[in-house]
Amino acid sequence: MAITVSDFTSLQAACQSNNDITVAAPISFTSMITIPSGVSVTITGAKLTAATSRHFGVDGNLTLQNIILDGGGGVPVSGASGGGGILLPSNGIGLTTLLATLPNVVLGVGSVIQNCTSAQSTIQVGAGSLQLEGAFITQNYDKWASSGGIIRTDTPSGSLTMGDGTVISNNITLGAGGAFHISNGSQVTMTGGSILGNQASNIGGAIYMDNANNHNSHVANPSTGATTLFDMSGGVIAGNSSSHDGGGLYVGTNSVSGTEYGVAANIIGSNTGPVTGVLPTDLAWPDGSPAIYQNQAGANGGGIFSQHHTTTVTNALIGSNQAATNGGGLYLAGDAVANLANVQIQNNTAQNGGGWYNQATLTVDKGVPAGQDSTISNNTASQSGGGGYVSSSGTFFDHGANYASNTAGNGGGLFVAGGKGYVYGSTVTQNITSANGGGFYVDTSSFVFSKGLTLTHNKSRLGKGGGAYVLGQFITAEVEIHYNSAAVCGGGVCVE
Repeated sequence: MAITVSDFTSLQAACQSNNDITVAAPISFTSMITIPSGVSVTITGAKLTAATSRHFGVDGNLTLQNIILDGGGGVPVSGASGGGGILLPSNGIGLTTLLATLPNVVLGVGSVIQNCTSAQSTIQVGAGSLQLEGAFITQNYDKWASSGGIIRTDTPSGSLTMGDGTVISNNITLGAGGAFHISNGSQVTMTGGSILGNQASNIGGAIYMDNANNHNSHVANPSTGATTLFDMSGGVIAGNSSSHDGGGLYVGTNSVSGTEYGVAANIIGSNTGPVTGVLPTDLAWPDGSPAIYQNQAGANGGGIFSQHHTTTVTNALIGSNQAATNGGGLYLAGDAVANLANVQIQNNTAQNGGGWYNQATLTVDKGVPAGQDSTISNNTASQSGGGGYVSSSGTFFDHGANYASNTAGNGGGLFVAGGKGYVYGSTVTQNITSANGGGFYVDTSSFVFSKGLTLTHNKSRLGKGGGAYVLGQFITAEVEIHYNSAAVCGGGVCVE
């Protein structure tokens, strides 16, 4: 039924049954409006302002189009309520068994959520689904320092999808996850849109993921072993920042008692051609591949920080990210596993590991179709490992990546401080160091450099080993080394 309202009481009454509601004049909320289970409501029209409560608690279905939800910059009251926003379901902590179906919220074209100040996330998905289909979510502030997230999904019954035209920008959390906080077996799918310029005072400037279930007693239809999942097949994550780890994406864990779920981040573009081109200045990556760029971390992992879980990146860009310490583009710790294929890692910066820093397990596979191999280029490390850094605890397998034009103090293309693994079929060219190892710096006998590896036109400006500098044993087979140079000795290879 179509209905027009112009005051809070009329809007509240209209939301108790199936209605298409047009708001004729701006309305200020005096309390949260609940959409009952089994009820479907669509709302368009004038601005809705809620300065001291949530806008909506949804147990049924709510669609918003061409309407602004404004928090008024109000100070939230204690608990889960706050200055604007949405709860799914209305109790905010998962489902009660009284609901026959899961709630659903669609934020469609022209829907805006802005200026909300919340004690526990602007939009909290305890159960049900949130669909972002052209929404604009901006300038919201989350005060939940011990957890965080402007949008939070935190049970196996909660899911979120984000599509083209959606923009989540310039939000701030005192906790983890400037845009998304994904935990406890919930699932988020991003096929398009932009996550831009968000800030986390803790970790995960754009997105934070963990696996600890602290809402087990509230979960409806709990799924034992459910995986906390982020799937990204398109869109951009750019210009976000964290005070600590993970300027763009933090894939981690949290030590909370209860059932623990797995965690997986899959950044997989559908484009099977080369991911090429210059980094965009208009926040639009030209070939539609997923892009993580221009993010900053106050510690490790400017683009992505991952520990204890699995991250897969295929047909994607990781570029122009910055880490104050290690891993400008990517940082792996603990027992994390990362698999890369046809990935451009370029123009990232850090102290160690400008492109990536690995103290876990990293595999760089050949692209599909043949010839679409990963490129690690134009990255900078002020200390060691311009392209990549393998720590003493790291395991690294490279099946044909290209390391080009990276710079560092030691190990322009790759710095191997220990660990184990092999480099097979890669091209290492035009990398430069101020000290030793223009192409590679190797401080272990547990690495094998084998068939198809080419070291060419690398340079050690002031030190040794233009192509490679090796402490100990250099294990090679069918490797081409030519046109490298060093200031002191070992233009091709220096072994000491």
